Amino acid sequence: MVTLFKSDFYQVDLFQSGNRNLAVTFTEAGNRTLEGNGFGGSFLSKYNFDVLAIKSNRDNWYSDLPLEILAGIDDIIAKTNDQYDHRVGYGSSMGAYAAMLFSRRLNLNVVLAISPQYDIAQNWDQRWKHRLGEVGRISAMSSEHVSSSCKYFVVYDPYDLDALHRKYFEEVIADGNFFAIKVPFAGHPAGYLLRDLKALEVLASSILVKSEPDKNWSLNIRQKRGQSTLYLMNFARHLFQKKKYRWAERIADRVLQEKPRDAEVYIFKSLLAEKLCFFDKAMNYAAIAIAINPQHPSMHIQLARMLSAISLHSSARVYIDRAVELGSGNQNIVNMRNQIIAAAEKG
Repeated sequence: MVTLFKSDFYQVDLFQSGNRNLAVTFTEAGNRTLEGNGFGGSFLSKYNFDVLAIKSNRDNWYSDLPLEILAGIDDIIAKTNDQYDHRVGYGSSMGAYAAMLFSRRLNLNVVLAISPQYDIAQNWDQRWKHRLGEVGRISAMSSEHVSSSCKYFVVYDPYDLDALHRKYFEEVIADGNFFAIKVPFAGHPAGYLLRDLKALEVLASSILVKSEPDKNWSLNIRQKRGQSTLYLMNFARHLFQKKKYRWAERIADRVLQEKPRDAEVYIFKSLLAEKLCFFDKAMNYAAIAIAINPQHPSMHIQLARMLSAISLHSSARVYIDRAVELGSGNQNIVNMRNQIIAAAEKG
């Protein structure tokens, strides 16, 4: 292993074993270590790839990737131009975005991008709004980043907001080079469900080695997905959005049989009971969720919101204050607290 660059926030390591294939990987959001072989490094070594692991411990979508890293990568690519027959990029979410963004510069033949973002500042996707202060506006991929000799495989959930990002990627990638791989009710990122179903390695190895997905991977997923509580909960949330509350409730109960101490499922059941006008049940489920996981702000938010709705404002304040504390000042939670205070003053 050779370290090409190291700072407080980034590290680039090259793992070479004399292979004819090179994989360039980028860590995803939430990664906090600069050690090790990066995203999917062990898996890629198993399939005879040398690995150029680009690692970040910040959730900023590589917006401040130092010029020294880019220059060093350019140098490596130039020096190894004749060494590698096949160059691939691989990442998930933030890392998938980077793999696509730098694909042309890295002279890649194939990119496997799991649930990439086109732009985290779009109004139609607020999931990363809280990151914009430290990130600023990230570079949206354009034709200048795309290689005409690279195939782009984007894995995503068609029922998730990730589907909107997929549309924008498709617009800037030439016909014949863009391949959409749908994994319904996988959520974000889609790789978690694939890993849960033991399908991620099959799909990734086929794409990265053969430049095409395994012919049977989709059938295998359909046969196995009912065994995954992750899939079942994502499907239940979809039913909730479609106002099919009774059906969603049956699926949530099925998940609880497998995971009887899952606080997130109890919060979901609380929301369902509220929609079905069973308010005592809704508050009871929220209280159970807090007892199971008292350190998660969303558990306290649900109970605070319901208590405020029935004008029990002082009790609501107890839970929303705790949520603010646990959420480290998250602005959305602070705004909700202000609304509860305002409602108490009116009422």
